[in-house]
Amino acid sequence: MSNDGTGSYLSLNDISTPTTNNAEVNEIYQSFTSGSNGVDYTGITKNAIMGEEAFAFASVLKRSSAARLAIATIQMHIVILNNMYEAVSLCQTAMSSGTVDDGVGVYWDSAVAAAVGSTEGNEEGGSATNGYLFYELAQELCGYFDSCDSDGQSVLINNLMAEFAAGQSALQSSQCDVALNSRSTIERLLQAILIDSLAYHVKAASDGDEQHCLMAHVAASALVPLVRRDIEADASANTIEESVVATSSECNVNDIEAVYQALDFYVESQSIDCTMLSSPVCNGTSTTDDYVGYENPDEFTSNTDGNTLFNGEYQPMMDVTNIEGLSSILSAICSSNSTDAARDAYSNDATAGITIESMSLLAKYAMADELQLNQYIYALQDGVDITDGSLMFDNKPASEYANTITSDALDISPALGCQSMKVHNIWMWIVHKCKSNSM
Repeated sequence: MSNDGTGSYLSLNDISTPTTNNAEVNEIYQSFTSGSNGVDYTGITKNAIMGEEAFAFASVLKRSSAARLAIATIQMHIVILNNMYEAVSLCQTAMSSGTVDDGVGVYWDSAVAAAVGSTEGNEEGGSATNGYLFYELAQELCGYFDSCDSDGQSVLINNLMAEFAAGQSALQSSQCDVALNSRSTIERLLQAILIDSLAYHVKAASDGDEQHCLMAHVAASALVPLVRRDIEADASANTIEESVVATSSECNVNDIEAVYQALDFYVESQSIDCTMLSSPVCNGTSTTDDYVGYENPDEFTSNTDGNTLFNGEYQPMMDVTNIEGLSSILSAICSSNSTDAARDAYSNDATAGITIESMSLLAKYAMADELQLNQYIYALQDGVDITDGSLMFDNKPASEYANTITSDALDISPALGCQSMKVHNIWMWIVHKCKSNSM
């Protein structure tokens, strides 16, 4: 969870800590890290991974399962909210100023990605499962409660993705108020998934199943901070925590029906549509003929949807498929047998939506305000253009140094040009994207 000095990486805390100044998001985040009872619910994930506190007696496999659920429903939930709130906020700011902010699409797509994870099909080279985040969790839950639609899909997920698509459409047309409504609906749908998750695991733990009890502990930790934000539902939060008790030596679900009744109260308080839920919490009881459970909560549901998201109806505003095109161009250049062929691919192959040469030359505009680029320009400059006073490098504008170095390297050999592209062009562009789109 912390950097030990051997390398740089993003920790779970890094990705789930809001980086925006949105007061609402920060308030939600605070409810997880230091709520009214002073508990840091985000620490559940670390405890599961390290085998500490409530997970001290659990096996590695049980801890792994619990950690996966915690990451999906706590850390990634915060990521989703942070990105949705920022997308709508940028939309509102842009509309009031009459400008366009490309970050709107980046943030909204990032929220969708944090909810879906991966929808790779079972084709060669891809995963045979969906990424285990809210999307897959809801799909599994409808199977546990025998509440999937006629196509075997989660009704809740269908509505969630429809709302993501509606929000995207609204943002693209600067209808910020409509996007705000979608954001609010998505928040309630995510809470519905959390409710179903807790309802399932407390039900499954009824026969003393230790695995499900630990999972119920995680599910409760993912939901209780949100319940406590509703003043009228604070008693329900207390009931949940008193009914699902996990210590360093044992785990028990003391009162299943009390949990269901607390969840029923919260659903009504938040105006969550009962038809969206897979569980029968709106009945106020865990008794239902539809409950089928699942023998192995660690098993994924195979994804055979042909590698599409929401039947292809949700298309990211940012074209993430370009990465694959960029890879193919680089591969063609690096394996080329001639400098002419390598240079042609460098300058003219636009499979990725842009040539690598154009990507390099555009850097002087896209990265004009970035300190690192300007440091390189200053360090490499070996002359001054007397017509306008701009810095020069190798008789070309110093701001185009990446293209200059790569072009010279390609004149020597495709292999050297390959290395130059990786270091000066692609690496620089990726760093820029990470900086401008960081969460």
